[in-house]
Amino acid sequence: MLLLPLFFVFIQKNVTETVAAIAQARLSSIDIALQSYQKIDLTDVENTDERYLSLIDQSNALATMTQSAMLENRQRYLSASIDYGEKMETFYEQYAAETDQSLFPKQAKVVQETSEFTQVLAKRKEFHWNQQGFSDYWKTVFLLYGALLFYLTVFWSADLFLSEVKRPQFSNSLPFRKRDRIFIPIIIRLAICTIGTSLFLISAVFCSFFFDHVDFSYPFAYWLREIQAVEFLLFLLLYFLMTIVITGFAICLTSFIFTVTKDVLQTCLLASLLGALPLIVPSRIWLLTPFQFLNVFQLLQGDYAFASDWSFYSFYFALILLLIYTVALFWLTTQRLKGGLRK
Repeated sequence: MLLLPLFFVFIQKNVTETVAAIAQARLSSIDIALQSYQKIDLTDVENTDERYLSLIDQSNALATMTQSAMLENRQRYLSASIDYGEKMETFYEQYAAETDQSLFPKQAKVVQETSEFTQVLAKRKEFHWNQQGFSDYWKTVFLLYGALLFYLTVFWSADLFLSEVKRPQFSNSLPFRKRDRIFIPIIIRLAICTIGTSLFLISAVFCSFFFDHVDFSYPFAYWLREIQAVEFLLFLLLYFLMTIVITGFAICLTSFIFTVTKDVLQTCLLASLLGALPLIVPSRIWLLTPFQFLNVFQLLQGDYAFASDWSFYSFYFALILLLIYTVALFWLTTQRLKGGLRK
């Protein structure tokens, strides 16, 4: 915990460069959204309604980007939105003489969306890169609170987990009821640790809106708008499973460090250092998150506009971490059971 403020200072110092690098990869969706209607031949009167539908699609794509505009490269977003507005104005001017409204069945919707974009642009003109109504002080407080809650729950659960496993009730010579009772407090503590981890992730998601970070907020907001009920349940299941994996890995890692060092202070320092490492990787905050896995789902569905190369890195990183977690859990259980049998 003592090292965390230094990491936060490092992050704040390099936040602009890091976010710009991530946004540069993510903002390919704007380019894809612009490509289709930039090639529209406005002089071709035929298939006018299809061109309107195409413009509506691009409007929806840019509207989706509106909710994360403050999280991305401001100049690129403004340029794309202004270009969209100019295309729409050109289209309206060319067909201003048309009075047959049946030719444009969705004209009212396009007009409304164009008006909304005009309001968005007006609000974003004075928008500063890192001024979003939330001070850096409170950003750090929220992250420190989440990190403290996370580490306390993990350390507490790991310590109780070790104390429970060391008891002789694990011996196979004892009756089943006595051996079964030992798992009840373990399950309760794991549940508490899972809740603490979930609160930490939620606080990180909340803070990500004010850290100009797109990995958390943008896929989350996009999927809340677009996914169906079954996919949303799948998302909740994935979130729950990944939370358990992160919690279990943290417990096993802390238990392993404590087994080697036999010192609580060294265990806390080493676990804090390892827990802070994800804060300084290129993606900056927690590659292994349920929200990052949403990009993998989008990519598998062919939605390349809203996926990035980071999806592959986080996906394989999660698989490797899950494998390490499984091996660590097997090793810890084997060692503790052997110790209990010897007793």
